[in-house]
Amino acid sequence: VMEFPIKPVALKGRYFKRIGNSNHLLSVDEVANMHMRSINASWDSHVSHSYSMDTISLDKVSGFIYEMNRKREIPISDEPLTVLKKLELTKNGQPTNACILLFTGIERAHSTIMAGRFTDPSTIKDSITIQSDLFSQVGNVMDFIKKHINKEFIVTGEPFHEERWQYPLNAIREIVINMVVHRNYQDYNDSIIKIYNDKIEFFNPGRLIEPLTIEKLINGDYLSVARNKQIALAFKEAGIIEKYGSGIQRILLSFNQYGLKMPVFEELQHGFRVIVYCEKEPVALQVTPQVTPQVTHQVAPQVDQSGHSPVERLLLAMEGELTRAQLQQKLNLLDRSHFRETYLIPALDEQLIEMVIPDKPNSRYQKYRLTEKGNKKIKNDN
Repeated sequence: VMEFPIKPVALKGRYFKRIGNSNHLLSVDEVANMHMRSINASWDSHVSHSYSMDTISLDKVSGFIYEMNRKREIPISDEPLTVLKKLELTKNGQPTNACILLFTGIERAHSTIMAGRFTDPSTIKDSITIQSDLFSQVGNVMDFIKKHINKEFIVTGEPFHEERWQYPLNAIREIVINMVVHRNYQDYNDSIIKIYNDKIEFFNPGRLIEPLTIEKLINGDYLSVARNKQIALAFKEAGIIEKYGSGIQRILLSFNQYGLKMPVFEELQHGFRVIVYCEKEPVALQVTPQVTPQVTHQVAPQVDQSGHSPVERLLLAMEGELTRAQLQQKLNLLDRSHFRETYLIPALDEQLIEMVIPDKPNSRYQKYRLTEKGNKKIKNDN
């Protein structure tokens, strides 16, 4: 089949893609997505054939303009309808799919989010069905989640107590925003959130867009690809999305700093799921594996002969900016998990060291260095 600028190209009425040494039949969604990418378009940019401008709330558009003006040096003074036209959220006087989703004045089953508090997989304690505009959905979901997770007050000695939620709220909000912005709205399945005692599951219709994979997502080794370009742009203009493609790294960093287990990312048959846990990162046995024909372990003491704890030993080993491997080598530690859980994470939690690339905690170029607090601790200890 000869290549053509507009893709995909049919062969005897069917569409295929090459994977390795074999041909795979494209699904309807893959055909549609490939075609829209080849013409640099997305589903949300097309005119809606089911709704008219009568369903658009101009008050919500005015609220959107207000949010945009909060960070602009030169504020927008145009009327709401003019703003919609300039942002291409209306075409020839008709609303696009994005316009309907963003500023609908009516509840729409097409963008439903189902959220529930579960005591076990089959028992629901509380639930909510959210069918509002996309901007409101973020706030509504966050209110429901905060209603059903714990919050503790930490006495710091200051006039005001410190609040600590069961999960890092900034990371949870980032997950919710990603659900709303990157959902496949052509799939009529609902977005689903399940809150359990020890975890929260977020399911969204729509798998990752090729060539993005879970491995690339976690490593930060990708360029952001928006399934819904107009929705993503509107969220960015409103200041809700700070930077394209950095959300997953902020989520991982927040859970790392909270000392919780890392979130799990999964692709399902027709969607994507994120599972977050409120459990602490498990602490491994204090062992240093020996390289012998048989696997043996030697218990590593919490305090060495000089009276230094693992964190203090790590601080003393810090010289400039060092990678994880370099630090392990200096400390003569072979077990990566043991080093991470006993040395690295406690030092990061106490803000004694910091990442050189904080936006990409899992970057292969990641290095660590002492903070001002870490330098002071070394001087005081000495």
